[in-house]
Amino acid sequence: MTELNVALARAVEMTHRLQDRCAPVRVPFEWGTFLSNPDLPLVWDLNFARIEADDPPPPPAIAETVERLPWPAASRHRKITVDDEATGARLAHGFKEIEWQVGRLVYMVLTGAPPPVPPTPVVEMSSGERADALVSFLPQIGTKPETLHQIIASRAVVEDNVTVRRFGAFVDGEIATMCELYLEGGTAQIEDVATIERFRKRGLANAVVLNALEAALSTGAEFVFLIADADDWPKEMYAKLGFEEVGTTYEFMIPPD
Repeated sequence: MTELNVALARAVEMTHRLQDRCAPVRVPFEWGTFLSNPDLPLVWDLNFARIEADDPPPPPAIAETVERLPWPAASRHRKITVDDEATGARLAHGFKEIEWQVGRLVYMVLTGAPPPVPPTPVVEMSSGERADALVSFLPQIGTKPETLHQIIASRAVVEDNVTVRRFGAFVDGEIATMCELYLEGGTAQIEDVATIERFRKRGLANAVVLNALEAALSTGAEFVFLIADADDWPKEMYAKLGFEEVGTTYEFMIPPD
């Protein structure tokens, strides 16, 4: 196994461990595990099926099986994740044919020396401040009030299962950019990097990520990773900060009506 494969396996292991902790309902099925948090049925990241087999059947059969799993009644979405890149790539065309959305995510691991932390003011936020800030961010993607409430509540679920630190940059007293840092032993994950649209292209995301990275390294983390959209520009920014792509995962989704 190559060094990059080892890094990917370690990052995926932490991801699965946190997913399992946040899901009070875990139901094995033929090709993987269904994970659910019935108290927060509208949160996609807490209610989904994870394909773990290397040789699952074609997408129509997977979709039929997944539909029979015990989804909360209020869950109006369907989501399937595949961490094995070859398996996900093989299934992608078939899911498109049955009109599921296909997303690709890249795991990126810190392998180089990050640049110096810029002078941009960045503050560490409390859990309550982070929840208040989410109210400013989520409307830009059309999140409905009920879903917004559950997404905010889901952060408390995460905080119950891993050490979380939060970093934000403000412009004229208004939250502009923020991210989270998950810490467990010698492993750290930078997560949920977001910038309000009108504050983009000011280097603020770069600043909060580097502050989170500095905090991770100062705690003794020797392994730092993040997950980025494979088809969006932020992964290029992360590469300039010392992160290297080590693997691609797939998500297959049906959004709410």
